[in-house]
Amino acid sequence: MSALVSVIIPVYNAELFVKETIQAVLMQDYSNVEILVINDGSTDRSGEVIANLSHPNIRSFTRKNMGVSSSRNFGLDEAKGDFVLYLDSDDILPPTFVSERVKVLQDFPFFGFSCGFIRRIDENGNVLPGIYKSACNNITSEVLTFYQDIVTCPSSYLYRKNELVKYNLRFNESLSSSADRYFLLQIDSYLKGCFIRNEDSALLYRIKNN
Repeated sequence: MSALVSVIIPVYNAELFVKETIQAVLMQDYSNVEILVINDGSTDRSGEVIANLSHPNIRSFTRKNMGVSSSRNFGLDEAKGDFVLYLDSDDILPPTFVSERVKVLQDFPFFGFSCGFIRRIDENGNVLPGIYKSACNNITSEVLTFYQDIVTCPSSYLYRKNELVKYNLRFNESLSSSADRYFLLQIDSYLKGCFIRNEDSALLYRIKNN
């Protein structure tokens, strides 16, 4: 399992959470990871927090505010990895998150991405009731029907970078809150994914009061 994984973390005013998010990536049981932290014109202390996280696996960039979709696309252009994960700056990965997703893609080369279960956490990191699933097997239906047990957060997915590049699968920079769903609809036109049925490796997806 020597393939490099590029974890792309766009950051905008996430001073309270971004350190914990990055540290969770560094604590993965899969070590061949590069972390691309893109400070998207934050006006809080996010830049200072990022600057104080010195680690050889971290590459940081500071840009004027262009939006999360632009930052994700920039990260893809800079990524050196075989696999790509778009991680929101307040979400948390359990220790086996990356290794399980990499193993699936290495064992089954016909899959373009892997994903799994999702749990929600509050601003203090407390796990909220319920367990959810990533849109995977019938993405278009799951996205457009707004199933209550489906979450479309990008943080849950590990993609093959060469597939994203081959089909020019990028986030639409003209969209805001709907960009995640639109991206998955594009994915559904080209790639098939594998759902990992291990609740222990569920993404911790943060829900903030605002």
